Amino acid sequence: MTIRANDLATIGGAVDPQSANGSTLSSDWVDVSRFRSALFVLMTGAIDTTIDFKLVEAKDTIGTGSQDIVGRSITALAATDDNRQVVIGVSEDQLTRNSGYRYVRGVVTLGTGATASILAMVAIGLAPRFGPASDLRHADCVQVIG
Repeated sequence: MTIRANDLATIGGAVDPQSANGSTLSSDWVDVSRFRSALFVLMTGAIDTTIDFKLVEAKDTIGTGSQDIVGRSITALAATDDNRQVVIGVSEDQLTRNSGYRYVRGVVTLGTGATASILAMVAIGLAPRFGPASDLRHADCVQVIG
């Protein structure tokens, strides 16, 4: 049996590539109960301010009970950290499951710089519990090949 990459991983949410300054951007909510784990990847281009990146959990896709996930945040990127990538992983057992938390999103907070900073984020669902991961892809993922 051949295992294809899109059987194991898919885009679960994103912050589309953009220029931003002095704002907070959040990815779509990813239902981690559908996967064994997820990776949130932040990619920066030219930046001139600090950038914080963390994961938050909630009980539903409207953010009920939204709270930070302990230990799922980076050391802030400095204004000189151009063209960097950071990755935060999370699995269902790191959520407050006994209280009904199963949704996760990435949150990026940018300081105010002289110009806008360029960034993008992608949330990748890994090892789906049922079926190929491509069946669970985010609606904005318009093509899966392979």
